[in-house]
Amino acid sequence: MEKIDLRVNSKIGVIKLGSYFAIGILLTCLPSVDFNFLEQGTLSSKTIFFGYALIFISLLLLLSTIQQQRIEAVFNLLDIAILLLLFFIILNRYYFHSFTYSIHFLDLIGLTFFYFCLVAIRERGIFKWLGVAIVLSGIMQAVVGNLQLYKVIKSNHPQFITGSYFNSGSY
Repeated sequence: MEKIDLRVNSKIGVIKLGSYFAIGILLTCLPSVDFNFLEQGTLSSKTIFFGYALIFISLLLLLSTIQQQRIEAVFNLLDIAILLLLFFIILNRYYFHSFTYSIHFLDLIGLTFFYFCLVAIRERGIFKWLGVAIVLSGIMQAVVGNLQLYKVIKSNHPQFITGSYFNSGSY
C-alpha cells in the first residue's frame, strides 16, 4: 500500500501546492457550476468561474515562480503550434470578420491559458491527482443526473436529463 506524505515538500513550496490544489478544485467543480440568475446561466457561469479560477491559479503559479527566484521558459513544437493557432483565430476573428461577442471564443482563450498553466507544472506526480479530480467530477455529474431522473432536482431541459449542463449531449 502506498503511503501518502502530506508534509509540504521544500522543493514544491506552499504556494505551488496551493496552485495544484486550486487546479484540482477547478477540475472537480467546474462542470457543476450553474448560476441560474445569469443569462444562459449554465454556459456563462462556467466561463466566468473558469476565468476567475484561471486568474487565481496564474497568480499562485507566478508567485511560486518568483519565490523560487528562477524563471525558466521552455517551448516545444506543440506550444508554438498552439500559439500560432490561437494567433490565427484571433487574427481571423478581429481582422477579417466583424467583431461579435462569443462565449466560446473566451473559452478557447481560457483553455489555451490553462494549457500553459499545466505545462508550467514540473512535478509529473501531480497529474494522477488531477485525473482523480476529473473522475470525481464525473461521479458528481452522475449523481446529479440520477437526482434529475428521480425528479429530486430540476433538469435544465424540459425533456432530457442534462446534469448541470444545458443540453443532454454533453451529459
